[in-house]
Amino acid sequence: MNNLLDLKFGAPSQRWRQILETVVAVGSIFVLVYVGPGCGFSRPPRATVRSGFALDRPIATLQGHSKAVRALAFSPDGRTLASGSDDQTIILWDLWDVRGHHRSATLRPGVGAVYGVAFSPNGLWMAVGGSDSNVELWNASGSEEIRSFRGNSGAVTTLAFSRNSQLVAAGGQDKKVTIWKVEEATPAATLIGHDGSINAICFSPDGIWIASASHDKTVRLWNVNTGKGNTLTKHEAAVLTVAFSPDGKLVASAAVDGSIHLVEAENGREVIRMESVNGGAIFDLVFTPDGKHLIAADRVGVIEYFAVASGKSVRSRWAHRGEMSAFSVDPGGELIASGGLEKDVKVWKY
Repeated sequence: MNNLLDLKFGAPSQRWRQILETVVAVGSIFVLVYVGPGCGFSRPPRATVRSGFALDRPIATLQGHSKAVRALAFSPDGRTLASGSDDQTIILWDLWDVRGHHRSATLRPGVGAVYGVAFSPNGLWMAVGGSDSNVELWNASGSEEIRSFRGNSGAVTTLAFSRNSQLVAAGGQDKKVTIWKVEEATPAATLIGHDGSINAICFSPDGIWIASASHDKTVRLWNVNTGKGNTLTKHEAAVLTVAFSPDGKLVASAAVDGSIHLVEAENGREVIRMESVNGGAIFDLVFTPDGKHLIAADRVGVIEYFAVASGKSVRSRWAHRGEMSAFSVDPGGELIASGGLEKDVKVWKY
């Protein structure tokens, strides 16, 4: 079985091998240097020089996992944060008082290493997927497994609920998106069309469409009711993440080469292209609630903010010294969580 980096971040030849991160501080100037054979990019990685680009300090650091953190998700009310790990556990953290955080539950679902976690918008359920091929549905408090969904034939790396919480979708190694009816635990649709592993999926705000990002360098848009799909945009490298704007009119996607495409959901017309300042592989994208900014998380450990109107990078935060592989934004727009090889979960002010 390939590990998560193979599934979501490229084949072994594309991995970030033997990466050396060196920070040289000269006065207020910090130089971040990456050394490695290609680092999985379509072009060599670049050194980035930024004034004051020091490692930021989070408002909380949550410790409890024994291996890398691979999945993060906030509950709809923002009070609970779920973290999934290669250690095959999920920890639920009570963030009511973020500085006085504590574990509210530790789960050991039967999905192997945990690669995907998602809360239902109604706040009742939590879906979990991982290196095993099945998906489990738990109650939101983590006290009970309700049911499991079967239909995927490989590791599950991404999960999403529809806005009305009636459907849950999963994608991963088997190159397809499987959708189930949550209450009935029956298949609703199977979306087949990608030629590579699926790295991210998301429902449109109206629940009619699903966007999927794949290692085949494309983003596809699917009609949930008919199961029909078409290619919305193409990148020059494996696409790792996709997101709808709050009004559903735009779709943003990002790839291993640090490129971001912003297109119209209706017809795929390109609105603007953006690029990570660091040239790092962007594995997650989230629109701010007002739709004016995109927050991008890259594997180097940098969280970057882009203005949607101009496409310009307006702010960066260096969150992790080691590789970052998990990211989530509080739906209320107050907190951000990140995690990776360091095993800890860091919580930041928005």
